[in-house]
Amino acid sequence: MKGNRPGGVPREVVSRLLEADANTREEAVQVVCRGFCEYFKGDGGEPECGGFNAVKNGIDSGCVDPSHLEQLVDRKPHRARKSRFLVENLCAGCGYLAEGCDYLSELPTPGATPCGGYRFLQALLECEALTEEQIRDMVENTERRINPSNKQ
Repeated sequence: MKGNRPGGVPREVVSRLLEADANTREEAVQVVCRGFCEYFKGDGGEPECGGFNAVKNGIDSGCVDPSHLEQLVDRKPHRARKSRFLVENLCAGCGYLAEGCDYLSELPTPGATPCGGYRFLQALLECEALTEEQIRDMVENTERRINPSNKQ
């Protein structure tokens, strides 16, 4: 059920990520869940959410850095559109896809939107802050962290 009105990346999150002792999990929740997800209910960082996990991994690894976030400060997310790249690379490994993702189900819920991670990564692709290859690496590295037996 939707309830959050995403407002983009809060400026204070960018500042906190520049601090050496930043809590990247909490900052990822602020960016992905509060800033881009309409389903956010106040806790965030759902372990099943492939979008959250990929962005958290990107922040931890430095692939997503404060300069990328600066481009999205206080900008409300655009209306999401289906991206074959994101569906194949991000959504394919998401726990919510198996459970019944409202956005990608065969009979989508009217007005359904993708998760905040999907919307955030789509925004970074559109402003050319990240490439598809960088996002693919973030997702693959996340899958290896969650399930180490997937080593290639």
